[in-house]
Parts: sequence; C-alpha cells; structure tokens
Amino acid sequence: MLIAQITDLHVSFDPAFLDGRVAPLEAVLRAVAVLAALDPRPDAVLLTGDLAENGSAEEYAFIRHALGELDLPVFAVPGNHDSSPAMRTGLGSFMRASEASHACYVVDDFPLSLVGLDTSVAGKAHGALDPARLEWLEKVLGQRAGRPVFMFMHHPPFDTGIRTMDACGLLEGRERLAELIAWHGGVVGVVCGHVHRSIHTSVAGVPTVVAPSCAHQIALELRANAPLQYRLEPPAIALHRCEQGQMMVSHVRYIPDFPGPWRF
Repeated sequence: MLIAQITDLHVSFDPAFLDGRVAPLEAVLRAVAVLAALDPRPDAVLLTGDLAENGSAEEYAFIRHALGELDLPVFAVPGNHDSSPAMRTGLGSFMRASEASHACYVVDDFPLSLVGLDTSVAGKAHGALDPARLEWLEKVLGQRAGRPVFMFMHHPPFDTGIRTMDACGLLEGRERLAELIAWHGGVVGVVCGHVHRSIHTSVAGVPTVVAPSCAHQIALELRANAPLQYRLEPPAIALHRCEQGQMMVSHVRYIPDFPGPWRF
C-alpha cells in the first residue's frame, strides 16, 4: 500500500501571509499536481493538520475542492490552527469522525487500518491525547488485534530538539500512546506534521515520521533559546510504503517551483 501525506497547508486568502512571501493556495495546487502525476498512484492521501490558517469555512471549501480533483480517498485530522467543527462540516467525507468530544476515527477500507488521532486542543497551540481519546484508541486497537495499523496525527509524540516547537508539541498522553503501540504489536508506522520539517525517529520501536510542509518550513534551530523562524526551503509531500509483514518505508517528494516571489 502506498500512502501519500500532505501536512501544514496553512491555507489562507490573505495576500500578506508570511510577509507576502508564501502563497499557500498555490502551494496546495502544486502539491495536488505532484500527487496527480505520481505513478503508481497512492492508495490514500492523509492530511495531518494545520490545513487552514484561520479555520474558516472558505479555507476548508478550497481544500475540499483542490484535493477532490485527485479522485483518491482523502482523510484528514485537525491541527492547532484548525477548527474541528468547521472541518467536519467543510471537508465532508475527508473526515469520518463521529465522536462528540474528539475527532479521532478509524478507516478499515484497506489492507491495514488507518487510525486518525485528533491531538488538537481548542484555542491552544500544543497538543494532547486526553483520557477519553486514549480510551477510544485502546478500544480501537483491541478490536484490531492481529491486524496491521497505520496511525496519523498532527503533533509528534516525541521531542524534536527544536525547543520552540517542542514547547507546543504533544504535551499530554505520549507515554500512554507508546504503551498502546507496543501493546498492540501491529502498528507499522506513525506519521505527523506540525514541525514543518522532515524528521525521523521511532516510538515503541515503530517508525515515526514528521513530514515537511507543502508550503513553508520551520528553521532547523537546535539552540536552546533560538527564536521560532520560518524558512523558504523546498516544499514537499511524503510517501509511505507499507507492505505486508514490513514496517513503513518513507520518502520525501519535493515540489518544484516554490510558490511566491522567492525562487531557488
């Protein structure tokens, strides 16, 4: 199975977005064009949060139309810039969430189960997996014993070393998440967004990947007191290959012609 991941779109209609140096609408359309040209075609596309800059209905309408052109299954989870209620309304079939208190859900349409985890906290930049979400996840994993599982979420469940981003990372539930991954034994991969960089590690022995943004990146700055800065580095999507009996293998596919006045 081939899974494509797009993250941190930050769709905005503001021409002054990031000093006017990034055109997020163009960035999404260029990412869609790259996806449409892939051979082989992905089996599914995952959107791992911060889809919209302001969580407006207009932003989600743009996303739904742009991604709908792919004629591929698309599944989305919210990030800290998103509005979960507006996503449910605006993205339609891109979200299968039915729980009242969170937007976690599972898709069993493929050889492996896609588990979308809602790590968003309303009005906050950081993420959390509270007891209700973790209980939901334990139930979902228990019902899928012996079946391979692929998890996708916004906030990474580990520290990256980029201190300003770690301060607004997954601040609740990461230890229990790792326990549940180890307990199930069939999780083949975990993918995230939020940090706007390509980052690779493992959680409970499972490959865990942060994908770069399809728009702008965040500076790779590992000094303790470094300020948060964005960078006009190449935008990208991630491709994750999951074959029976194997852990996830991930690739980064860069998107040519950065949208905006700045060029390589």
